[in-house]
Amino acid sequence: MKIFLNILFIIFWLNSFSQSDSVKNKFAVAISPMNFISPNEDGLFAQYNLNEKISFELGGGIYNLIKHPYATYNAYGFTIRSGIKRYTKRIRENVRFYHEILVFYRQMQYIDRHYYNDGEYSIYETTDDLSIGGTRVKIEKRGDEIKNVICVQWLGGRKYFIEKTQHFIFDCYWGIGIRVKLREISINEVESHLQPYTGTIPPFKEEINQVFFSLQSGIKIAFCF
Repeated sequence: MKIFLNILFIIFWLNSFSQSDSVKNKFAVAISPMNFISPNEDGLFAQYNLNEKISFELGGGIYNLIKHPYATYNAYGFTIRSGIKRYTKRIRENVRFYHEILVFYRQMQYIDRHYYNDGEYSIYETTDDLSIGGTRVKIEKRGDEIKNVICVQWLGGRKYFIEKTQHFIFDCYWGIGIRVKLREISINEVESHLQPYTGTIPPFKEEINQVFFSLQSGIKIAFCF
């Protein structure tokens, strides 16, 4: 949190000493209403407009910062994201289109989580209900997990400037990305239900590494200084 506040201070400092008058409102803060829908959403953003064509963005959030009914309460984590936007010509006086390259890092930690697999050596998946299709799973495992997610995204979006002073912005965006998900699971307990268990005796660790494509869309509401 101290690092984030220091970066905000630097951005304010740059804004106050900037010699360019080509952009009226150089600094903006934004929130994502998606915070009220998903506990994973990183919903706080700060943006510095270098000039008419380029701006830098820094954002992040804390898991379940706003209490959410679908959150896992024995989990905690954070997200940090950074991006650079390039603006095209104005569509209208109050509308601007942009492209953004964005990178984010998320870490989640889960305490006393349940896992299952049909055989001793299959890939583990998480579940709250340890019965699949009404049938009790063969192997039940419990443990703690650290999940790291790294993602690179390309986003396209539109900014709608509200009122003549252009202090309020409605931002909608969409795009694609590639994610690398690294999971390390510390298994503390194993229970066999339908077959004898002959695997490794706890405690032991399992790793699951995944790479996949993703689609993004969302909205932001911003205020410019």
